[in-house]
Amino acid sequence: MAIQSARGAALLASVPEVDRLRSAHVVEDGGRVTSGGDAVAVLADVLPAGAPIAALARALPGPVRGVYGFVATHRIGMSRFVPAGAKARAAGVLAERAP
Repeated sequence: MAIQSARGAALLASVPEVDRLRSAHVVEDGGRVTSGGDAVAVLADVLPAGAPIAALARALPGPVRGVYGFVATHRIGMSRFVPAGAKARAAGVLAERAP
């Protein structure tokens, strides 16, 4: 969901507005917000076969935060390696799931 949407703003009310666009966030059913590299384990927990990734992220939080930070800082440049078809499919999925 878009961070800038009304629903995104409501879900991230506990995150200072200035920090909302600095990283990705996972909001759990109970409303707990986890951000940046710390969200990797939470997200991996709900993915099929994500348990090993979640365990690794919890065991090595510092390196995971570092890798997350690198990718987040360079995401625009790295996006050129994602095929246009994959970007179009992702945009379609997001549009279907928009409230």
